Amino acid sequence: MAAPQLATEGTRIDPLELIVKIAGLLVLTLPLVGIGVRLVAFQSAGMPDALRLATRDSVVGLATTAFIATWPSVFVVIGLSIAAHRGWMSGQRPPALAPSARLLKWLKWSARAYRASFAIAVIVIALTFPWPAGVFLVAAGAGGGMAIGWLNVCRRLTIYTVALLVVLVGIANAAGAGLEGNGVGDELNMYYFASKAGLPADGRYVVLGQADGVLYLQSCGANKELLAVNNQDVARLTPTQVPDVVVTPSLVDIVIRHRSSRIGYHPNC
Repeated sequence: MAAPQLATEGTRIDPLELIVKIAGLLVLTLPLVGIGVRLVAFQSAGMPDALRLATRDSVVGLATTAFIATWPSVFVVIGLSIAAHRGWMSGQRPPALAPSARLLKWLKWSARAYRASFAIAVIVIALTFPWPAGVFLVAAGAGGGMAIGWLNVCRRLTIYTVALLVVLVGIANAAGAGLEGNGVGDELNMYYFASKAGLPADGRYVVLGQADGVLYLQSCGANKELLAVNNQDVARLTPTQVPDVVVTPSLVDIVIRHRSSRIGYHPNC
C-alpha cells in the first residue's frame, strides 16, 4: 500500500499547510526532546544517574525545556522550507511566469548567490556558535529546512518522511542544546525547609526538576550535592536572581583565544 501523501501526486503542498503539519508534529515530540536535552546535558557533565534525573520533570517542564532549545531551529526550518518551495535555491522559474532568456539567467544567478551565501552563513555560524553544540544546532535548522523544502519540490513529502525529519531535527536539537546546557537548571531559589530531622540545610539551590510531588535540587554549596525533597518539606522559598550565564566558547574562542571548552549542564549559582 502506498504511503499516505501530504499532497496529491504532481502538486506541491502549500507552505502554510506544511508549517501547520510540522508544528503539530513538533508539539507531540516536545516532551521527548526535553528529556533528550536534559539527558545530554547531565550525561556530558558526568552527573550520576543522568537518565533518571532527565525524566524527573513535569510534561510542561519538559516541553518548556524543548521549546527553549528548539525555537531558533524551527524558524530556520520554516524559512528554508518556504525558500526551497518557491524555487529560490534551485533556479526554477515560478509557474506563473513565462520563460525568457533574461529571466532564466537571473534565476540561475540568484540561485547560485543564494546557495553561496547559505554555505558561508552555515560555516560562520558553526565556527562562532558554542562548540560543539553549534554543529548540531546548524544541522538541525539548516539540514531540516533544506530536506523538507527539497522533498516538497520533488513531490516526495509523505507523513512518514516529515515525521522522520521531525525526529531527526529533534535529536540534533537535543544534542546541541544539551551540550550547551541550554534550558537546564535555569531556576535558582533560596529554600527554607521544615524543622525536621534529615532535611538539608537552608540555602540556595538550583531546581533541576519537579515530578510526583518531589523537588530535585542541587546545592550551591561547595559540594554541589544533589537532593530529592518532598514539596511539603519546603517551608518557604524566595526566588533568587540567576547570575549572568557563562557563554559556552566557540571553536574560534578555543583555537584563537585558547579558552577551555565547556559542555553540558553547569550549576549557575
